[in-house]
Amino acid sequence: MQENVEACRILLEINPTLLNQTNYDGITALHIAAIRNNSRTIEYLLSNGAEIKPDHNGLYFSNYAITRQNEAAVKEIVLHERWPEIVELLSNTIYCPFKELIEYLPEICLTLFDFSILQPPLKNRNRQPTEPLQHLKIMILHKRDKLLAHPLCEMFLKVKWMMYGRWIHLIITVYYIILNSAVTFSCLRQVPLIMDYNNNNQVDHCVQNLYSQTNESSFNRRILIFILFVSLSNMFTQCLQIISQRVKYFKHWNNHFVLIFQSLLIINSVISLIGNNQLYSAVLAIIVMFIAWMNLLLQMIRSQDFGIFIIMFIHVTATVAKLLPLSLYLLIGFATVFRQLIQLPDEEVFTSLSDNNKIQFRNCFIEYPSSLNHSMNNITKINRRQFNMLSDIGLTFFDTLMMMMGEYKRTKIIIQSYLEDQVSAIPYPKLTFIFYIAFIILIPITLISLTIGLAVGDIDKARRSAAQELIYRQVYWLDSLEANLPRWLYAKVCVQKWLLKPARPNLPRTEYNLQKIGMVQLSIASNHAKAINTNNGNTIGYWKLR
Repeated sequence: MQENVEACRILLEINPTLLNQTNYDGITALHIAAIRNNSRTIEYLLSNGAEIKPDHNGLYFSNYAITRQNEAAVKEIVLHERWPEIVELLSNTIYCPFKELIEYLPEICLTLFDFSILQPPLKNRNRQPTEPLQHLKIMILHKRDKLLAHPLCEMFLKVKWMMYGRWIHLIITVYYIILNSAVTFSCLRQVPLIMDYNNNNQVDHCVQNLYSQTNESSFNRRILIFILFVSLSNMFTQCLQIISQRVKYFKHWNNHFVLIFQSLLIINSVISLIGNNQLYSAVLAIIVMFIAWMNLLLQMIRSQDFGIFIIMFIHVTATVAKLLPLSLYLLIGFATVFRQLIQLPDEEVFTSLSDNNKIQFRNCFIEYPSSLNHSMNNITKINRRQFNMLSDIGLTFFDTLMMMMGEYKRTKIIIQSYLEDQVSAIPYPKLTFIFYIAFIILIPITLISLTIGLAVGDIDKARRSAAQELIYRQVYWLDSLEANLPRWLYAKVCVQKWLLKPARPNLPRTEYNLQKIGMVQLSIASNHAKAINTNNGNTIGYWKLR
């Protein structure tokens, strides 16, 4: 390389016009040095005032160096004093060096990672408006999690959040709390879930006398009109997003959730305003009330304080959901077995039998010999409802599911039936105990331990992915806010200074210009770094003056 630099020096002394001379492709000496990864030559040419211009394909020398991943050449370019000139020339173009560095050489970004990357100027040299947080979105697009998790990036997002994000989020939260309170109030004023099982008009008479005045009150109608107006406004906003984003809108599951919620809210408000007191209207109101509070939970994901815990909860729930097929197969197997092993004979059929047939009834359970009188006198000691649940297959599944969750009321019934020699309760006690023990071993011990193990083992992974997803959500949310702001207001929310307040009032405040200060790794710029310590001696970062 030294020979190349010396040859360039001799040639330029002989003919200085060779510095910016191009060949038939428009390629200059800078282009060739970048292609050949000759860092010393690049430094010499830039220091001697080589012109930064594109070739006939519109590519600059920095594009060749970055896209070919020539690290030595790229590092020399970004550390040169003419780097700001290159950035100003190519910023906000398809050949923006920051965008290419993030895509091809993200590790080089750490050598110049400052707020000028995260917060671009309001306008470029062509006086075209810049896209807010464009470089952060490119990091997300190319999965540059190391750059996104950098302390400087975290501090940048924190400054944005503290400056205006938390206040907008507070307004949104209060808005949804008011909406959910109105939805809850409307639901609680609904007609109870009652049905006319005898097909007469008694239920309608009760509803008209007890609840018609409540449902048709002027205050309740105002609440319903408010809910309908808000839900229609939200639906109109979602339709505008669908028109602008099109297919991209439906790639996020939370957008589907919002559409379903707003649609059900509109339907429920219309039905309630009409005054329809049918069963389905009350059921719909309950569903809408539950979804409303779940929607508020999803809106809190963007919060820096506890948004990460909501994301972790969703991730762990998704992990546990992967065990649902296994749990379903075990549930079906044991529920059908218990349906046959633990049940009472049909009571109406038994009471309709003659005395002789009742005496012979014990012969139906030859596996469990006992006297009929003893069985019939003590059968009332057993909670008949517990056994009659097993006469319905749906209740059998529900009862077995509760046993999977740790409810073992049936244990007492089985043991009591066995000790009191009740033939009509458990006809095959040995087989019943075998399956019951197998259930306890496979479900509470094995399956629950497996679920806990997966959840605990997934916590660390969920925490890392949740932290990344929280950054993703904050970036896109802040970007959507800033993109819709007027230019004069956007100029005010652009972060220019950060005031570091000490914990004790008697300590001086330190003000940092975020456009001129950047955080770098100590190993990269240890000679120019300045450690900033808190009042208790803890280092919060290393800062380099640019």
